Amino acid sequence: MNHSPTSSNPQGFLPEPQCVHCGLCLAHCPTYLETGDENESPRGRLYLMRALETGRIAPTERVLGHLDLCLDCRACEVACPCGVPYGKLLEQARERWGASHAHSFVGSLWAHWGPSFLFTRPWALRTAVRLGNWVRGTALERLLPQSLRESLRLVPRRMGTHHLPDRAPAFPEKGKIALFHGCVTQSVSGFINQAAIHILNRLGFTVDCWKGQVCCGALHAHSGQLARARELAKRNLTSWEAAGGLPIVVTAAGCGSILREYGELLRGEAAWAARARLFSEKVYDLSVWLDQHGIDKLLRGVKPPPYRVTYHEACHLAHAQRVREEPKRIVQMVAGPSFVELPEAELCCGSAGVYNLVQPAMARRLQQRKINHIRTTGAGCVVTTNPGCMYQIEAGLVEVGITDVRVVHLSEFLCEALAGGHAP
Repeated sequence: MNHSPTSSNPQGFLPEPQCVHCGLCLAHCPTYLETGDENESPRGRLYLMRALETGRIAPTERVLGHLDLCLDCRACEVACPCGVPYGKLLEQARERWGASHAHSFVGSLWAHWGPSFLFTRPWALRTAVRLGNWVRGTALERLLPQSLRESLRLVPRRMGTHHLPDRAPAFPEKGKIALFHGCVTQSVSGFINQAAIHILNRLGFTVDCWKGQVCCGALHAHSGQLARARELAKRNLTSWEAAGGLPIVVTAAGCGSILREYGELLRGEAAWAARARLFSEKVYDLSVWLDQHGIDKLLRGVKPPPYRVTYHEACHLAHAQRVREEPKRIVQMVAGPSFVELPEAELCCGSAGVYNLVQPAMARRLQQRKINHIRTTGAGCVVTTNPGCMYQIEAGLVEVGITDVRVVHLSEFLCEALAGGHAP
């Protein structure tokens, strides 16, 4: 691999295809579309990484700030004709040079405390969400610093911590699968997993919510805490093997993305590499599993909703996992003539893990862009496949006074259809 100053792959990073600076990624990069600044584009950030690695520039707050502002949505990877694995390079860069301290103290707190403590402890996350909903709208909220009030507006308003059984049997049983329930999904929006189990049981699959699973490590990897991400991957891998090594269905796009990359994450460790590859090969997004195992037959005869339905593509499903057709096709099966295309459906909504907490200004711009597009559709329901997207879009709708548009997960949407009706 050429590591000369003209190489787009920083020295010391794993040998990868090189960026040829063609610019095809620019039209797909959310931050570049908002700013028009090359430093906020994939090829610009690759140039900065290369300059940092060769020592031509120092890791100042300004330089690292450009890397920080990246959502790691990986839309550029889909557009890249050279196959540059930008997301992996960005995570390695963040691990190597750390993060800028240019954003607020609260943003720094979220960037480090969120993945390392809050999001890996269900009880803490549930407590934080309940506290946030209690404070919001009170006199106490007005006493908080602006940065905390900004975080408060993103607290999910809809909360459900439904208990998951160790095993949910199907009668008759066609097969067995494992469900990765996720930290945020199960702690805050347990109804998503509950709905998924119901649908999977209807298709004849017994669902094993295997014991010992922990945080997937996605938030850690995105922030450059790769060592911690590997620790969590090993714990999930070990507990999954002990539970029988069943195929894994995931209801959160962000979790699914990192789970499918455990093979890559652990490829440098001889004792884990082959086992991690096998694990990743058995990970399926809920939409993919349903599409492959008869959801079309189950949905025959369902009535389309009496309102327009649109679909927002979660970045780490559409770009990282390259899953685009299956979820959209399923939504269209239910919505029928009520389905309407969402402009820029594939563009990030600004959630991106804890990005909307760490980089609230850019996240808000992208959120408003998404809300404006939703308005043009006239939709009464937005379906997506990632809890973070749900919370971000819901918050944006509330902020502009739109209260008659629902934002639901695919599993909820399907459960309503199978129950014979849709919520108004």
